[in-house]
Amino acid sequence: MKLFSDRLGATQSGLLGSAEMSEALRNSIWTVVSRYLFPEGDRFGRNRTLLLCEEFFRLPVDDLPYEQSNNVRWLRDQVLRGSSTWYDAYNLLEFLCRQGHRVFGTQGVEQFILSVNAVLERERSPYRVHGGHLVPVSSSESLQSISRAGQAADRYGLTNVSTHIDSALELLSLKPVPDIRNSIKESISAVEGLCKVLTGVQGGGLEPALRKLEESLSFHGGFRSALLSLYGYTSDEQGIRHAILEEKTLHLEDAIYMLVTCTALVDFVIAKAHRMGLLTGPRRPR
Repeated sequence: MKLFSDRLGATQSGLLGSAEMSEALRNSIWTVVSRYLFPEGDRFGRNRTLLLCEEFFRLPVDDLPYEQSNNVRWLRDQVLRGSSTWYDAYNLLEFLCRQGHRVFGTQGVEQFILSVNAVLERERSPYRVHGGHLVPVSSSESLQSISRAGQAADRYGLTNVSTHIDSALELLSLKPVPDIRNSIKESISAVEGLCKVLTGVQGGGLEPALRKLEESLSFHGGFRSALLSLYGYTSDEQGIRHAILEEKTLHLEDAIYMLVTCTALVDFVIAKAHRMGLLTGPRRPR
């Protein structure tokens, strides 16, 4: 529920910009980090802070105070200090999400990620944690689409497809500047790779594989045309793969749209291929 001041229009409740870190968001990040790093009655807070000092901040370990209360204060200064850039706190979150099994244990890191995403949503951050990365996808529906596609590809042993999806996510998560051009290439490559695996047609880009796949899956003509148009955006002589399209014409929202669209297509094609018998059962459980 929006605050009264938001409904009145006296305050701004919209999404933060991709290069913004509000004071409320930074404070909330510190709150969730400190809650998990220094749970009440836990004796290992210094060990966790030592890991961050050595592997994340890359500071001399003798800079770290010995007493727990001073450890907490030291780390708080690292997260909340005014001189830090907008992405420093995000980098810390991402490190804890990726190395969380060492810090919190396997179950603990899953709960940590849920808490982090709840904070990011509440404070209108444009980022969410997915696959160990902070990606500029703030819609839960979009995250679910990406997650479903990756899980489906893994379930059927389609390693090349899930690798392209993971690469697209990782390139989007680069800070301070995401690699938009190559993220788009990886997203469409996931669709192309899936069609080629399902048909065995390796040459000639997407169109020959898609025509072959259409014989088995009975795509509607409009659907095939839409897929080819999407592929053409990234492969014609003015497209991404030939590096002629100027960087300034590509924006973050283009890469996000391509990732969400392509993962939805991957999920759809895998489900249809399974129903039609082209994928007969999971080869490798997730």
